[in-house]
Amino acid sequence: MCRYICNISTASYTDVSSTLAVEIESVVSEKFKSMIIQAKERGEISPNVDAPFAAFWLDGFITKLLLSYSTVYYREEMKIYLGDRAFQDDYLIDRIITAVRRSLGTPHRWEEE
Repeated sequence: MCRYICNISTASYTDVSSTLAVEIESVVSEKFKSMIIQAKERGEISPNVDAPFAAFWLDGFITKLLLSYSTVYYREEMKIYLGDRAFQDDYLIDRIITAVRRSLGTPHRWEEE
């Protein structure tokens, strides 16, 4: 999916990019916004979170991670930033969960970090 998105977002596919972006991202954005609103209602994240912006941020965060696993350029970039830990699953999972929780104002057990 990530390679597909990379291909349709390049200059060579500009004639279909807008149409595909609307079709794909409309579904994804509504799902993310809905999940965030529901989490706010359950008190799982801060009530001050701006759902549309948080959904956009979360989509970008996930997209960048997917790019890091599926393209040579972003895989190398990830290695430059993270060194030997770039593809250590336990490390990445912990860091991703912590980053998402902190960005959404979620209390969690790793506050001392």
